[in-house]
Amino acid sequence: MRLATKAILIICLIVFSLTAIGIAIIYTSTPATQHPPPSQPHVNSTRSSFETSMDNWTANGTDLLDPPVHWWINRTTTQAMDGTTSLQLQLDNLNDAGKIWIQRAFHVDPTSQYYISVSYQFGTSDYGMNLFRIITSVTAEPPASAGLIYQDETGNGVNTTNLIWFPKSYDFVATSSATGTLYISIGVWGTWETSRTYYLDDVNVTF
Repeated sequence: MRLATKAILIICLIVFSLTAIGIAIIYTSTPATQHPPPSQPHVNSTRSSFETSMDNWTANGTDLLDPPVHWWINRTTTQAMDGTTSLQLQLDNLNDAGKIWIQRAFHVDPTSQYYISVSYQFGTSDYGMNLFRIITSVTAEPPASAGLIYQDETGNGVNTTNLIWFPKSYDFVATSSATGTLYISIGVWGTWETSRTYYLDDVNVTF
């Protein structure tokens, strides 16, 4: 009887010791590292319809002096795709090389890579031959002739001189400048000696 009692006591001591050791391990072990959920990309979008102002866009041009080329980019109510106002781009391309555009500086993180989408409505009455080219660019430095990116032709795709609006959309991967700037440029390159008029409206830029 004594042996049985002693055996029971020994078993109880072993169970108690193992339980105590397990509790100690739980409370003294290093907690698992808590990983935050994956961060979502930060999206920054801006939209310009030019109803009340140029919305921080400014007009610029190059290759316009030999011979002097008459041009302008102004707000107008003559044509509009969104609301009652758009931008009119007029280029009397006497030198067969003029380039005019609107540009806007966006302030972002310095020396960082961005994915940028630029979309807008483009109004044109061009058709047939001798079409101009559309400019849509993203650059780290202020845009100039060497850094402009030429996209589609300006034709409306049908045999008519009526103004037709087309949606345009272009995607870019660009690295910002050391001062944290990226410039968006939208316009036209005159590839023929003639006078042409175009319209821009509903400009959307997404970083």
